[in-house]
Amino acid sequence: MPEKPPFSLEQLRQIAEAAERLKEVLKIPELQAQYESQIALLERHGLLETLSSGKTGFKDIGGREQILPTLQEFSKRLSPEQKALLEKKAQQGLTKVFLVPFGRELGTDQKGQDPQDPSNHEYHHYTGLLKTYAETLRFHHQQGTLLGTDGAKLNLDTNQPLWVWEKYANADKKGKLAYFPKAFDPTNHQGETKAQIIQEGRAWQLVITEDLADLPSEGKGQTIQGRKQMEANLTGHEYLNLLQTDPQYQGEQGLTPEAQIIRALTYLEEKNQVVDDCQGQGKINWLLGAYFPEDGFVPLGYWARGSSQARLGGGVPGDQGSDSAALPSVMI
Repeated sequence: MPEKPPFSLEQLRQIAEAAERLKEVLKIPELQAQYESQIALLERHGLLETLSSGKTGFKDIGGREQILPTLQEFSKRLSPEQKALLEKKAQQGLTKVFLVPFGRELGTDQKGQDPQDPSNHEYHHYTGLLKTYAETLRFHHQQGTLLGTDGAKLNLDTNQPLWVWEKYANADKKGKLAYFPKAFDPTNHQGETKAQIIQEGRAWQLVITEDLADLPSEGKGQTIQGRKQMEANLTGHEYLNLLQTDPQYQGEQGLTPEAQIIRALTYLEEKNQVVDDCQGQGKINWLLGAYFPEDGFVPLGYWARGSSQARLGGGVPGDQGSDSAALPSVMI
């Protein structure tokens, strides 16, 4: 994995000043350190590049350059009401920060020859964010640092470290994924395409969640400052309805597949752990921030010990089970 290039003194000063201003709003511990760590993570994984302007960012699904916002620029997106809400959410335990290059392509998964073993035609090649996730899993396995949240050393299907439901292939570029739906309804989901969200200036997103690599079982959710952690064993419809109608989850929404990947990369880097280890201590994660209208499925993200893979699948929103839950977030 490439080394992180050093920041200039001026860049460090600007980051520190912006972090202090936003920290006054969000009351998130170690905000500056988290933000710097997220930038470093994206750099190490090749998700940042130098743009034609000389600034840092990435090219989105339409080929447009998206400059990395400073924390001050993220703060400017917020109304006074949103600032008050985010401060409240921080007090309720939403303090884990993920810097999501949402406008990047999700990518595809295709089978082909292993470059190290031409006779192996079961090897999977990935593109986009999927490639970054799969390569990171392979790297940790090679280093012997692929662990469950219980500390167990995990096996990995090195041919296919990331199983991806076929419907994900270029779904974001083709407009077949609806983001931030108001309902899991094929004809009235009220979501937006990635292209529309980019056009609105949200190609970069600061996503804030609880610091949970695994989600609570039914009856095990903690209540913090009047907000109870979401527990397992509800349907996708029920989770989405809670986010929209229950006052304790005001302003919250589900994760997108893009945010799930950055979350997974973060825990791998910080703790050598996978996330949503559903056959260990965790649950399958309903990614309520996206929806496949043509198929009526909601994205799912998890680690499967049985097949030694991370998985991005899809689920019928009416299904429920003790092995699935949802991680809400707030977003700037």
